Amino acid sequence: MTRPGAPLGIAEGFATAWSAGVASGLPMVMALDTSNLKPLAEAIRRAEPDRPLVFFADNDHHLTARPTPLPNVGLEKAKAAAEAVGHARVIAPPLDPARHAAGQGTDWNDHHRTHGMAATRDAIAAALRIGAAQTAVGSGPDQDVPERPAQAQRARQEQSSPQEPPMTDRKIHKAKAEIRQERQREVDVWRDREEAGRAARQAEKPRGTQGIASPDERSGPKPGARQRQAPDA
Repeated sequence: MTRPGAPLGIAEGFATAWSAGVASGLPMVMALDTSNLKPLAEAIRRAEPDRPLVFFADNDHHLTARPTPLPNVGLEKAKAAAEAVGHARVIAPPLDPARHAAGQGTDWNDHHRTHGMAATRDAIAAALRIGAAQTAVGSGPDQDVPERPAQAQRARQEQSSPQEPPMTDRKIHKAKAEIRQERQREVDVWRDREEAGRAARQAEKPRGTQGIASPDERSGPKPGARQRQAPDA
């Protein structure tokens, strides 16, 4: 932040911001959540209208692969924030096959922990170079966002293919609710199995108790107890 006009990085969480900052050498700002990316970028833009912004977006590729596909919230929210403020770029880590198979997305901290800092530094540098080259020729999905929102809107209107609308807070809440429901179902299944096992154990008769007389039966009549006499013949 001490260099006027130098690019400023934005990431969702602390770990992602730390890995991206170390790998890129850029000062970083943490948004905490996808819903705060746009308000944070707008606040920065009001304070520094000319500062370039780089969104180190999470790649939530696992959401699009669900039986009921959901948008890639990390990437969509970062793109929406970049388009809103202009003079910004969005870069996301490549899909990690192992995490994708496990139903997880990939952020820059995941890339750092899997491939190491050197590989993450090279991947970020390559993404920034590709974005700059695509901006120079005016094409490519990762090019810089136009300088101002009005220009960005015109650029979207000129595209022939319809674009998927940005991720909304309602869709985010829906995605989080589905995740909570899946976890609750897992807890319910585990609880049902525990209760069934407990009932089976309680219903099972203890071993080794059959054919054993009770203490009262073994000891005979208690001392002092009156004995019933047989009637006289």
